[in-house]
Amino acid sequence: MKYGENIIEIISKTNNVIDFKGIVIGTNVEIEYKDPNEFLTTNDYVLVEGNAYKSSENCIAMNENAKDSVITFSIYSSKETKADFYFNIASRSTPALISDILEINVNGNKYNTEASLPNVGQDFFTYNDVYLGEINLVKGVNEITFTVLTNDPSINTNMRSIIFKNTDAELSWAESSVVFNKFIYEAENTIINTIEYDGHNYPAISDGNSSSEEKYLGGINDAGLFATTHKATLTFKIKANKSGKAKLYFGAGVSGSAKGSSYPVKVNNQEYISTQSWAGDGWYDWKNQYYGQIQLLEGENTFVITIDKGECINLDYFLIESTLEITNI
Repeated sequence: MKYGENIIEIISKTNNVIDFKGIVIGTNVEIEYKDPNEFLTTNDYVLVEGNAYKSSENCIAMNENAKDSVITFSIYSSKETKADFYFNIASRSTPALISDILEINVNGNKYNTEASLPNVGQDFFTYNDVYLGEINLVKGVNEITFTVLTNDPSINTNMRSIIFKNTDAELSWAESSVVFNKFIYEAENTIINTIEYDGHNYPAISDGNSSSEEKYLGGINDAGLFATTHKATLTFKIKANKSGKAKLYFGAGVSGSAKGSSYPVKVNNQEYISTQSWAGDGWYDWKNQYYGQIQLLEGENTFVITIDKGECINLDYFLIESTLEITNI
């Protein structure tokens, strides 16, 4: 039986039977557990508008600046049906109702839930299936949206998936779902205005270390620390088919904890300062580090990144994610 591309099957025959989310459901039980209808937030079919973003931690992060962000899933159902509706979210230590954090709409109608924010385990690192209630799905495309209602950092959470259980319909991603376009500009191809220190120029193009196109920019930390007469800058241009919003990521390797996202970015002379914190497992642990939402103009768009402080990162590329069509100039 085909249920789309998200099929998970676990058969457990153990003393402690645990479902695939890690919940103990019995002892000395022999079960066959199947859950074919989980839809992950990391899929390209999931549309995220606003400052919520797809994190390198395989979730959608709803940070303190995410209010009014909208997360949209488009799910195809083979028939009109009912299902038990869940989503998988991170625990927070502050008690709250889901309805205080998110407004849920199903096919244009507000969906009411009495579910609470889970508060067991470690903040942001323990994920739970939260039962939202029964959901009615129509035959064809079902649009399910989550709108972030608050900027309260004590209760905003991360979402990994939505889940449908106990349904007799075949569910899959809807082909008509809006898909973000992803455009990558290699850091080594930017116009690099370096600083000189002790006979060396920073930042500098380096080779290898499993970077994209086998090249990256090193010496970012040195460029920020040793600048005297001017600041190092990276400049590049792209073209958009129309004006609109986009999300900017730095493809970066981060050693320990660094706030490379605090580097000022100008897009068409409009300055952006990000409040995102970055983290990683090393200089060559390449991840998409979220910077923030930016505004693009129809036609030519100029980016200028200023390295005004030392941060423990290497830069591999810049990723721009948008429903717009973006090309090189």
